[in-house]
Amino acid sequence: MAADLAVRRLRLCQPRAAPPVERPGPLLRDALLPAARATRLRHPRHRPPQPWVELVTRHGYAGSYWTFWTHDAFRFAPLDGLWLPAWNHLWFVVYLFVYTTVLTLGVALVRGPRSLRSHQNVRSRGAQRLFDRVFGGWLVLLLPLAWLIFVHGWWFQMAAESQALLGDWIAHITYFPAFLFGFGLARSEPAIAAIARLWKVGAGLALLGYATILGIELGWPAGVAKPHWSIPPTASRMRLSNGAESSR
Repeated sequence: MAADLAVRRLRLCQPRAAPPVERPGPLLRDALLPAARATRLRHPRHRPPQPWVELVTRHGYAGSYWTFWTHDAFRFAPLDGLWLPAWNHLWFVVYLFVYTTVLTLGVALVRGPRSLRSHQNVRSRGAQRLFDRVFGGWLVLLLPLAWLIFVHGWWFQMAAESQALLGDWIAHITYFPAFLFGFGLARSEPAIAAIARLWKVGAGLALLGYATILGIELGWPAGVAKPHWSIPPTASRMRLSNGAESSR
């Protein structure tokens, strides 16, 4: 009896366990993902002076950097042909947010309402198994390589990126599949193992590709126009203009 009483007193003295925290369901997590990503991306670590430098060096802008930020940086109108505000080399932040939003909507559509959750989970697991099967071997190296060759060699032959969200198709068909690949890779042990096995081959192919481009750049005969597939149109125009200026 005394032992039972001591056990009861001991139980009363022990701290009570906190009630379990209810975690948000999959649909709520899907809805919160774009908001969380926007919070991380809305404050870049630096404010680039690139638009101001471009205006000063190319368009004769006379204002100081402080004047630019306080009067012109957020005018939401063109200034000497340059639309402001311009994200310049922070374009990838906007692209990444848009890709995340599109992916979130796609995942939410696949999962569907709660009543169909078990059926849709089967579909999600099937998609992940398909990814594991496709990229669990040599295709993890060959398929992205073939896609990039097709895009840049035939579809958009060495087209340059415009970094304008609504018309930059060469960037979207290059980066969005890579974004989706990273999403599938996050939970794909077979694909990660294949990358670990084949990384030396991939590194060798990268060096071979770089050596090929370098050989074309250094060994092409002077005065002979390079083929369209070897150099982006914008770069070729810049070189032609630079050559014309140097010949004057």
